[in-house]
Amino acid sequence: MGIHGLNSFLNSTIPDSDGIKTIFVTELTDKVVAVDISIYLYQYSCAIKSSANEIYNADGEVITHIQAILSKALGLIRKKIKPVFVFDGKPPELKRGVADDRTEKKAKAKQGLKSVNKDIYALEVLLQDEPVTIEDIQFHLMTIEKIKVLQDKKISKLKQTTSVTRNQMTNCKELLRILGIPVIESATEADSQCAYLVKNNLAYCVASEDMDILTFGTHKLVRKLSSKNQCELYDLDIILEDLDVTYLQFIDMCILLGCDYTCTIPAVGPKKIYNIIKTYGSIEEFINNDEKVKSGKIKIPSNFDYVGARREFTNPKVVEIDDLSWSIPNYVMLRSTLLEKYGYALDEIDKLTSMLSEGYYSVISGEKTMAEYKKNCSKYINAKKDMITMECDDD
Repeated sequence: MGIHGLNSFLNSTIPDSDGIKTIFVTELTDKVVAVDISIYLYQYSCAIKSSANEIYNADGEVITHIQAILSKALGLIRKKIKPVFVFDGKPPELKRGVADDRTEKKAKAKQGLKSVNKDIYALEVLLQDEPVTIEDIQFHLMTIEKIKVLQDKKISKLKQTTSVTRNQMTNCKELLRILGIPVIESATEADSQCAYLVKNNLAYCVASEDMDILTFGTHKLVRKLSSKNQCELYDLDIILEDLDVTYLQFIDMCILLGCDYTCTIPAVGPKKIYNIIKTYGSIEEFINNDEKVKSGKIKIPSNFDYVGARREFTNPKVVEIDDLSWSIPNYVMLRSTLLEKYGYALDEIDKLTSMLSEGYYSVISGEKTMAEYKKNCSKYINAKKDMITMECDDD
């Protein structure tokens, strides 16, 4: 979920900041990018459910997650980015309330989905008889419109019930390791682990849609890293400078805006929050010295555990890593896994293998030197030119 309204807060408070800008993806060439993968897998599954059903193999097993991880990995590789995929571990204890709430909402959405499906079926039964009169036609048209409304509602419920299982996550990790791409299993949440990689100069930036990556202290966050040639870059150091706050004060602002680790203070919105931190410097000073708090006009909830939340952001549990490395894909295992386990077609596997062995990833993985890669590129370009020339001669 991240920090409530942080992006809007930054855009409205420091609208002309160079700390938030659109860049060309080519600026990330040869750079290590830590990918908070869980959210991308979730978004891909939601997108699939918005337009179609799950993707299945020949045995009827869901392989949407496999298509998602391949799509993301290959998309980054094509952009000459060196990806590191970071997976969530066990959520911290402070997040249990949020996790329980999400589980409850998901259960309600599943019940709602059953009800919607039942309503759709009931309306579809009404359309089985061919319309004869004008009244019949009008009735059919009205029924079809009702079904369309319910279909939209169904998609919404499907998104709410979407989740990636532990077994599916394991499948994704297995495939990435076969591809030779580094995989990190976080001690707790991927957010803090990703930030750790950037803070320790193991990665240039984090790729995620969650804004709380900044709260964990990553120097650079990239959002909207998709198939397009541009993305958004957030530079925390510049943002802090433009806000004129310290990193610890920024954390307190994020806690007041709303995070997964504690509740918020009622009736304290973004503008007030910024003024609070600029005036008092910290949440403690605000609680102890603000007149409205003293008078009871602003009530501090008893379960407002800002100290615990702050601790999660400043001192999270992480897996310490000294180095990252990419290796040559295990092509034999890749072929057998995609063919036998997930039911991919041979021509699809051959295209993937060719892209890995002949494309820029061959340089990243160490399969080819840069000189060998460029030589192959020249051969490919010359072959294409020859084909065009031959086609022109035929004409």
